[in-house]
Amino acid sequence: MQKNAPSEKISLKQALKIPLLWQLTVIYFRISIVSWRTAAWMPSYMVKVRDLDLVSMGAVSIIPTIMGLITILFTGWLLDKYIVGREKCLIVLGALIEMISLYFFYQRPKPISYLYIIL
Repeated sequence: MQKNAPSEKISLKQALKIPLLWQLTVIYFRISIVSWRTAAWMPSYMVKVRDLDLVSMGAVSIIPTIMGLITILFTGWLLDKYIVGREKCLIVLGALIEMISLYFFYQRPKPISYLYIIL
C-alpha cells in the first residue's frame, strides 16, 4: 500500500459485501467468546473443583492469555517462513493439540492439570 495513495470511501452497504470483512468478524467473535468464557468460567472452576486458593487462581488464570499471545506470534512467524499455502494443516494440528490437552486437563489430578492449561 502506498503512503500517499488516494483513499476511496465506500458505503456501509458496499463494506458488508466484502467477504474478508465477514471472515474477520467471525474470527473476532470466536476469539471473544473463548476469552470471555475463560475469564468468566476458569477462576470459579479452579477454586471450586481444583481447590486452588484465590491468589494461586489469579496467577494460573493469566497463563492462557500469555501462552495465547506467544502462540499467535510464533504461529505467524511459522506461517510466514515455512508453511506458506498450507495454513489449513496448521489449523487442524492446533485443533487436535487443543482437544488432547482439554481431555487430559479433565482426566488428570490437579498438579498435572496446570500444565495442560499452558498447552
